[in-house]
Amino acid sequence: MDCIEFEEQISPAVDRLLQKEAMDSFVQHAQLCPSCRNEYELESITKTLICNKAKMVRPPGDLVQSISGRLEREERAISTETKGRWKSIVASPRARPALAIVGGCIVVLLLFIVSQRTPDLNPPAVNPLSNVINQSLANYQGVVSGAIQPQHVSNNPEHLISFFAGKTDFPVLVPQLTGCTLVGGVLNQHAGTTLAHVVYMHEGNIVYMYEACWETVRNGQKLHLPQAIKEGLLRTGWFAETHPDGKTVVLWTKGNTLCAAVARMNKEELLACLSSREENQIEVW
Repeated sequence: MDCIEFEEQISPAVDRLLQKEAMDSFVQHAQLCPSCRNEYELESITKTLICNKAKMVRPPGDLVQSISGRLEREERAISTETKGRWKSIVASPRARPALAIVGGCIVVLLLFIVSQRTPDLNPPAVNPLSNVINQSLANYQGVVSGAIQPQHVSNNPEHLISFFAGKTDFPVLVPQLTGCTLVGGVLNQHAGTTLAHVVYMHEGNIVYMYEACWETVRNGQKLHLPQAIKEGLLRTGWFAETHPDGKTVVLWTKGNTLCAAVARMNKEELLACLSSREENQIEVW
């Protein structure tokens, strides 16, 4: 598979529509081509963001009435001959797909007009694709689907620490998680900042860990978190939430490293993997 074929297959891959042979070829190319792999990761993040954040927008009533009135007036002005031609075009099976596309474009245009006319009381201050939680969820999905695979495979933490050494502006942590087997690690970049990813297995489930520079996230320029979550991390040092689809995200900080662990398990199970018991105290490592 070359880069052109890869780009054509990104959307089906994100939607899990590729057959096994095609997906294997897709994954193999992603492993060899960082540029294509970044394109895939970006579309995965975009889909996750849309699924989690997109909302239906109802256009103002006066806008709908204005457009409807304009269409009615124009329709009455059309001659009988023009109507007949229009009806014959509409009736043509070949024209229906084109009309459907035109209709979709009109809907998008209306939503754009509404967004311009309706003031946004809470405009986003940062790029939503830089949200650490969205990136973590999208990357986890890429690991599960096989589109993202470890660049360095090892179950030895020391080997993986050596792989990461000197390649990030924060200490990469490779803990021995309770009941988990280390699989390997990945490095990539977002907006010019290097990120580290560590993958584990726990009873057949993937436990994925995203690591970034905590100072970069606090500044909120290249990477960011919702203000309430960032304040919670500054206050308590950790944050956890379980999504309706069964995936749990746990965030915590250790020195200048921000970690985000994602797994398809409940909050208590994931926290148990991330914790160690010493002197009858449960402490996040």
